Amino acid sequence: MSKTLLWLLGGFWRKKFLLLMIDLLSVSTAFPLAYLISTRGFLAGARVSDYIPLLFFLLFFLVASMHLLDGYKPVEDRRSERELEIVVKAVCLAFSVTFVMTFVVFKGKVFSRYVMLSWWIISLFILPSLRLGLREVYKALWRRGYLRQRVLIVGKGEGAKALRDRLAIQRHSRFEYVGAIAEGNPSSIREIPSLGSLDDIERVIERYGVQRVFIVPSGLPYERVSEL
Repeated sequence: MSKTLLWLLGGFWRKKFLLLMIDLLSVSTAFPLAYLISTRGFLAGARVSDYIPLLFFLLFFLVASMHLLDGYKPVEDRRSERELEIVVKAVCLAFSVTFVMTFVVFKGKVFSRYVMLSWWIISLFILPSLRLGLREVYKALWRRGYLRQRVLIVGKGEGAKALRDRLAIQRHSRFEYVGAIAEGNPSSIREIPSLGSLDDIERVIERYGVQRVFIVPSGLPYERVSEL
């Protein structure tokens, strides 16, 4: 496995940068495709150079929309449906604002409606495809043991038991569950061992290289944890 690829996909800020590059590349690539297939755009006298300022406006509004919708959080932190919802909303919002700008800022220039429509449709295809494809890349890496996060579970009672029991069977997920701690040593559940009490949390985190902690309120019922 390429160390460069793992480095690019592994860091928090590098993940944000990768998503940003995907967004910019997708919309930028969609424009020449839209221009080429929209023959009516040629007949309307629309020149490529006229669209360059519009492209920069669109990219700015797209990045702003993605940011407002939390689209630059790691893709693995949300479901595929939520990812698709964010992308579609951001693209539609960015194109809507950009379309309005053609009447406000670019009054003296002619823009083909066919090019704009094709540009929007192609962007709605390319951008979600690349983002969802990135999720599949992460899943493939997790199955091979790469880029997994070491997780500690803190809690006791039915809620913690349900969480430990449910997550222990997900052997090929993004998380590697090192163990659980609670006030009073919890009993080991399946493949997730007890690592001590809450007083040992700093030692456990340092010893096992824990990257993420799941805290389960003791009053959370088993059924609710199962739903989560």
